[in-house]
Amino acid sequence: MEYRRRKRRRRRMAHGSSGASGGAVKTVVLLLIAALIIYLICGTEIGAFITDKVFVPLFRTQAEPTPEATATQTPATTPRPQAMGSTEVQLPSISLHLLQMGVFSSSENAAELMAQLKAIGASGYAYEDRGNIRVIAAAYVDESSAKSVCDRLNSTGLECTLYTVSAQGVELLITAAEERLFPIETAFTLAYDCVSDLSEAVIDFDAAMRTIDYELIILEEMRQNALNAAGAISTPAASNELLKIVYEYYEQVARILDGITAKTERNAFSSALKTAMIEIALLYVDMLENIGG
Repeated sequence: MEYRRRKRRRRRMAHGSSGASGGAVKTVVLLLIAALIIYLICGTEIGAFITDKVFVPLFRTQAEPTPEATATQTPATTPRPQAMGSTEVQLPSISLHLLQMGVFSSSENAAELMAQLKAIGASGYAYEDRGNIRVIAAAYVDESSAKSVCDRLNSTGLECTLYTVSAQGVELLITAAEERLFPIETAFTLAYDCVSDLSEAVIDFDAAMRTIDYELIILEEMRQNALNAAGAISTPAASNELLKIVYEYYEQVARILDGITAKTERNAFSSALKTAMIEIALLYVDMLENIGG
């Protein structure tokens, strides 16, 4: 029994050795086949084609690193200089004819007359001039209109005389960026129109040609024009003293016009309208004097 066990063990060992030698043979055969394939690939035209078209791109793809995205800096561009231009502008001269109703040494002494004038639809404006208080009923840029109203007041028993305030016009050569020239020209043109249009509004309202509501529409349009003119020159005015004077004029014009509110009583509205006319006209006189030096 013991012998047979040994015999069987030997047979198993012999069988195992045969399997190992068979695996070694297969390995050798596979290596020979691989070597033959490599030779055929490298040594024939078909092999060269396969090598160039298949293996080389495959190995190149594996060998090359993945490209990384890099930021490309765009060279800074130098801003183009603005085209400059010049234009001549002018502010017309003015002769403002004031209807003077009295001259006082102080506003307290003038207060009673001022209140009387306001009650009848006149301005009752206190104009300070060289230490005196001149009480003004209205103001006109047209002398004939001023004389006509003054005569009517005198006929009612009131004392009225004309007092004229004048300022010479100015002409200026403005140099600025070309796109700003037209807004600047428009702003200078509108400056005197604020005075003349308001003077016309006073005359038409006194002649009962316009209602309060219609007059308010006209005044609002004038206010918007003043604001637009101020906005058009606000940037160059920041660095130009002369344009700054014009800019401030428009700001004050808009503020004065904004202060005229609707009133149910016609005389009260007429008084406010005449006062606004006087204030804006005197602002224009001051502007001419400040610019003209």
